[in-house]
Amino acid sequence: MTKKSQTALIVIIALILLVIGILLAGWKSMGKTSKNNSVDKTLEGIENKSIVESDPHYDLNVSYPSTINPQINSQIESFVQGQITGFKARVDDFFNKAPPPGGFSAWRHSFDINYEVFRLSEQTVSFKFGIRFSGGGGQGPVNSVVAQTFDIQTGRQYVLAEFFSDPNYLNVISEMAAKNLKDSGRLGDQYNEEMLKSGASPVESNFLNFALSEDSLIFFFQPQQLSPAAAGVQYAEIEYDDIRNLLKPEMFGNN
Repeated sequence: MTKKSQTALIVIIALILLVIGILLAGWKSMGKTSKNNSVDKTLEGIENKSIVESDPHYDLNVSYPSTINPQINSQIESFVQGQITGFKARVDDFFNKAPPPGGFSAWRHSFDINYEVFRLSEQTVSFKFGIRFSGGGGQGPVNSVVAQTFDIQTGRQYVLAEFFSDPNYLNVISEMAAKNLKDSGRLGDQYNEEMLKSGASPVESNFLNFALSEDSLIFFFQPQQLSPAAAGVQYAEIEYDDIRNLLKPEMFGNN
């Protein structure tokens, strides 16, 4: 091979390596852009709001969602403010009484609300609020749960019955929820057959707190509803495929 041919070959190899480098850099850039621009569709149109307060008697940390619908926002804000008002009234009542032995220093109160978002569809969104209160003094916190489901377009809050075509749906839901809780083992050593039977009985008030995800219906239960308080908030999850014959097809679209 002549010297001229060797030089040409080196140039060609260098150009090939340059092109490969440019392509690899482009692919990496595309990968980063795709990852950074990915959006959790569950959270589309939902912003986080927060209220944080602290005074000599309490700490308060509340988070709640804000949607594109003012009517939903008004309902959520009313609920949140009601919870905060109730907490502050409790604080005032406690600290306006005679101090306990040792004074008030160990009895600082705290209050927290956080939330999770579930989405059946672009139109149907559910919020599960976890509420936690502590009165200090070495006492354990008190937890509770509230779940609300809305039509994001109209702002209307749904009730559970609107998703079912079978009027006897509660009988099936009750049985499946109890089985899910029992089989899951989540109750652990707090399992109580009688409490579970009562708390998951086919009564509408037992299933007020529900959320709809993309593929399942989730029920939330207060502490002491199904088991001793130590077990905390509990949930039961039922897949739509297991109750398809009970559901209104128009409410679920392609789910």
